[in-house]
Formats: sequence, C-alpha cells, structure tokens
Amino acid sequence: MYLLIIGAPRSGTTLLASMIGVHPDVAMLIEDRWFSIKKLTGKKVLANKLCIPIQLELTKRATYFSRLMKKLGWYQNYTASKFNIEDYLKLDGIKIISLIRDRSDVVNSIIKRGKKEKRIAEKRWNRAIEIMHELNTNYPEKTITISYEDLVIQPENLLKKISDFIGIDFQPQMLEGYKHNILYPGETGIDKSRAFKSKALNGSGLDEVSKSKHLYNRLMELRTNP
Repeated sequence: MYLLIIGAPRSGTTLLASMIGVHPDVAMLIEDRWFSIKKLTGKKVLANKLCIPIQLELTKRATYFSRLMKKLGWYQNYTASKFNIEDYLKLDGIKIISLIRDRSDVVNSIIKRGKKEKRIAEKRWNRAIEIMHELNTNYPEKTITISYEDLVIQPENLLKKISDFIGIDFQPQMLEGYKHNILYPGETGIDKSRAFKSKALNGSGLDEVSKSKHLYNRLMELRTNP
C-alpha cells in the first residue's frame, strides 16, 4: 500500500510523518520529489510526505524552466516535483492524509521561520487548502483530513484512527515520533501550546482569503476526529 502525507508548509506534516514513520510496517520518505516511493520495498506501507503547493501540486509538474525561475527568485510558490498528485493517485492502494492547520499559525510561521513575504505565505496556505478540499471532494475513499491542532492535543486517539485508515496496528512508540524528526531534531515532546497560538491576520487579498477560509472550515467539518 502507498501513503502520501500532504499539507501546507509549516503545518506539521514532518511531525506526522515522523510519528507514522517509526512504525515497523512503514517505510517513510521525507520530501522526496523524484517518485522514489515506487522503488521502496519490504514494508507494508510505502510512504512519502510533501508540502503543497511548493513541493507537489495537483496537476502541475516542475520543468527545467520553472526550477531555474525558482533559483532566480521567481515562481516562489511553484511546485518543485517532476511528478504531481495525479501521478500518486494512479498507484495501487494509494491513501492520502491531508493535514490542515489554522491559517494564522501557518502564515506567521512561514514569514518568521521560512523568511517569506506575507503575500507568498498566504498564497501557499490558500492553494494548499484548495488542493486538499478538491481531494476530499473527488477522492473521499482515498483521502482523510486531520487537523494539526487535534494531532498535538489528542495524538493517541488520532493516531489510532490514522492507523486504521492505512491498515496498520497502532503502536505506542508512534507517540514519540517527534524524537525522530530529521528536519527538526532535538524536540523533547509535543508542544500543545502550538495549537492556535498566533494572532489573527488580515488578508492581503480578501476575496481569496475568504474563499480559502470557507474551504478550510468545510475541511474542519469533514476531518477525522480524535
């Protein structure tokens, strides 16, 4: 079985991937952009986690020109992968976990830790929400949505639901996956205070923000509860 974990940058996808990845039945890739998931073997679940839209898009693929433009400072929100989500959807037994997080927290984190402009950060969150909503609408049998806030507040209950979805038995060591976070080493626990910690932001493009917030609220209604 194949598993794809997606979410906006700074939404907790690496934490989730680390928690699932410590399971002995899972082979987990972190931000592989070359479709190496097809070369994995020896495990029940073959998985990859990518951030949308900057590492993976629904239908777009990276080209030599787009990669060059990104290096030059253009196309900041364009995908970096030569493959797209539609390619993943063709894999036998594919399951997708989409991780959503409050807009203010994501945008503020992209600005502060990612050193990006607010406009770029907002567009990343907006587009990620659009992609995840489309997947939930068109592929409900293959996709579940969870929220970062639920993950850090009730990790055990949510991980049990996730384990059922991907066909593995929940194991307690999954709760200590943060110790194996290769992108952000040195974590000593799951910080529950990170849930809804940022002040509300005013959007630069109010129509676009309003639409994305509506889709976000809809995903929150459809999400898998702990």
